Formats: sequence, C-alpha cells, structure tokens
Amino acid sequence: MIRSPYVSWRKVYLDRYYYLVCANGYGEEAVKEARMILSGQGMTLAFLGLRTGWIRGAAGGRVEADLLISQVIDEYRERPLPNGLLLAGGVTCGQHLLADPRVHLLVQQMLTAGHPVGLLRPVSYALVDLLERRARGSLLLWQEAQTTAEFIPAFVNRIDGSDEKARHSRCLAAGT
Repeated sequence: MIRSPYVSWRKVYLDRYYYLVCANGYGEEAVKEARMILSGQGMTLAFLGLRTGWIRGAAGGRVEADLLISQVIDEYRERPLPNGLLLAGGVTCGQHLLADPRVHLLVQQMLTAGHPVGLLRPVSYALVDLLERRARGSLLLWQEAQTTAEFIPAFVNRIDGSDEKARHSRCLAAGT
C-alpha cells in the first residue's frame, strides 16, 4: 500500500510538481519506481484518481488518491496544471483511462500548455494510439521497452527542455 504524503499546495506553485493518474488495475511496479525516483530527486508526486478513495493495483496493492481528476481540469480547476503528467499502465487501468473523457481533457490541456505527458508500463496500446493521434508528436512520451529508471529521467529532462523553451519564447516575445 502506498500512502501519499501530505501535499502542501503552496509547494505546487513553487516547485516541480507531477501528477500520476491511476485507475483500478494499474501496473504497480512502474508506479512505485516512478514515485521513488521522483521523490529521490526532491520532486513531489500526487496521485490523481477518477474517484475518491483507494485505487487498487493489478497485483493487489493500492494507492490513495490525493486529488480527483475533476479538481485539475477546465478553466474552473481548483489546482494548477503540474509540470508533468504520468498515466499509470496496465490493461484494466488503460481501459478506465480510455473510457473517461476527463482524462482526455486533462491530457489535451497539458499538451496545449506545453507540459509533457508520459505513459508508464505496461502501456495500454489503445490509449497510446488515441493520445498519439491527438498529440501529433508533441510532448507525449511512453515507456515502451525502457526501464522506469531510464524513462523517468528522460521524462524529467523533457520537462526541463519544455520549461527552457517556454522561458526562451517568453523572452523573445518580450524582446529581451
């Protein structure tokens, strides 16, 4: 069982912050490793649930949802978009994520804002196919054959690159 740490929302605005969308049947190993790697680098990870309560993994483990996905989508969102968004893997989890239009809206908002979206193993290929068609090669990354230890640093580096590009664009627009 993974119990999420208390999340200071002031920290969300000041530091690197990531959301991991989980649904019942998620692939536990990649989720645990991603959390360990990000927290080991001093980054905050919050679990986003499709509903309140505990989210059960494919092997019987569980995580507690820190937030509901409805709290971070659309113009009335209660929480800011994170620096990066990870989607948990797993066949059953992928079916739940694919069936929920709020997931598609959140992914679209992330990509529009220039924030990367990563898909953890085991990847739901139906979800990847749909998201890739919408993303048109932008900041959508999926783990494929990489280990989680290889994938998460590449994902974070993509965030660093997108943050740098955004700063560069703002400087060009300001004429500095």
